[in-house]
Amino acid sequence: MSSIAATMAGAISYIGQIAMFSMWFGGGSRNRNSGSPLAILAIILVPLGATFVQLGISRDDEYNADEYGAKLTRNPAGLVTALEKISTKSQTRPIATNPAQAPSPATASLWIVNPFNKSSLIEMFSTHPSLQHRVQRLRKIGREMNVYVP
Repeated sequence: MSSIAATMAGAISYIGQIAMFSMWFGGGSRNRNSGSPLAILAIILVPLGATFVQLGISRDDEYNADEYGAKLTRNPAGLVTALEKISTKSQTRPIATNPAQAPSPATASLWIVNPFNKSSLIEMFSTHPSLQHRVQRLRKIGREMNVYVP
């Protein structure tokens, strides 16, 4: 699903770039000022919307993986503890001591917790939900399973 979402977002962005360059270079028409404000707005907002959908799917995948793990192990409390430990380690210990060796934010979807974003406002632009939201969901799943999660 993530691959399909990434492909769709890339295709939509590519179509937006084609439209943008077509407006810049006239698109074969003699009138260079043929770009309407609505077309310019669409060129900007449509790829941005596609990216938000892709990021939303990635966050949903993280929630689904947490839920599957909790139901498979019947131990959501253990998953909460593991997420908290991983998050603590990623905040207290730098990813790389040398900035040249630091991973790219493009690889954020490959991490268990996102070590790049610290603000909850930025979660909308993130591939991972915040630790607090993941723990809340695991506690809810624990209640549904009649398992205590501290």
